[in-house]
Amino acid sequence: MPHEQDRLSRRQALLGAGAAVIGWGLAPATARAQASAAPAAAPPDAMLVTLLGTGSPVPRADRYSMSTLIQAGGLNLVFDAGRGCTIRLNQVGVALGKVDAVFITHFHSDHLNGLPDLWMTSYLPPSFGRRTRPLDIYGPPGIGHIAATMRAAFADDVRIRLDDEHVPDLHTQLAAHEFAADGVVFERDGVTVTAFAVEHGPLIKPSYGYHIDYRGRSVLISGDTRFDENLIAHGQGVDLLVHEVASRRSPSSTRPTSGPSWTITPRPRRPDSCSPTRNRAWRRSATSSSCRTRTTRGPTTPRLSGAHVRAGPVTWSSGRTSIVLC
Repeated sequence: MPHEQDRLSRRQALLGAGAAVIGWGLAPATARAQASAAPAAAPPDAMLVTLLGTGSPVPRADRYSMSTLIQAGGLNLVFDAGRGCTIRLNQVGVALGKVDAVFITHFHSDHLNGLPDLWMTSYLPPSFGRRTRPLDIYGPPGIGHIAATMRAAFADDVRIRLDDEHVPDLHTQLAAHEFAADGVVFERDGVTVTAFAVEHGPLIKPSYGYHIDYRGRSVLISGDTRFDENLIAHGQGVDLLVHEVASRRSPSSTRPTSGPSWTITPRPRRPDSCSPTRNRAWRRSATSSSCRTRTTRGPTTPRLSGAHVRAGPVTWSSGRTSIVLC
């Protein structure tokens, strides 16, 4: 993404290695996208979406692992907490103690390994911390176990902070909220978060995506997925789709694109396992499933360019890109 602000249609698209945003502009409202050290300024009733990390398990300094910040209704909601999410939050000016909730899509390490850092740094006394209540964590069955064992693993840090820095015990607590089916999992200050199961792979379960609504605006976060009817159903009419993808070919070349914009694919798929969803997504103005293969061209698979989106461009994104839904 360029550093200057671009005026985009509200249902716009922004695609990234590890994260892709796809949307369709049919409403008069607008979205702005920018890449900067601070998030875009958002009107009080708007939603601000910031890609904190769009990477993979590869340990790269220029592309941290998966994490997305959504700000709406005065809330700071973090979706997945991959490596480096605390650094990115600090860079965009969000104190870790002001994170209201964390939502985990599934238990692959690149979506989860920044969670201990986010939790422990948030209850430190300096201004980047100062949590005053337990950290709420939402996720499928297993997130309660992760929260309990995480606190047990770092019990000595908690003890030292309590005794040496007089951090209140309440501020170090974790509150886990598990769900095992599709449905609303969070409602607060006008923001509604709905979880829905996605198909990441036969052995990668549970895996979920999230649909976030606020005052007539909507964002869908796919999580890691491939062709999935449930994702298509929950993506109907969204303003912004943050879609995770591992790699792709350049629209103008048959050779795979490489370099800092692209990451490895953990679950390679044949082109024919991806293309039906892509075609239906473009035809139905719904959503697109993750295509975990380096082949994205062919007679049944549209190239990834703005011409193939019914309204709004498709762009590949990196971290610290902010999108304002006005």
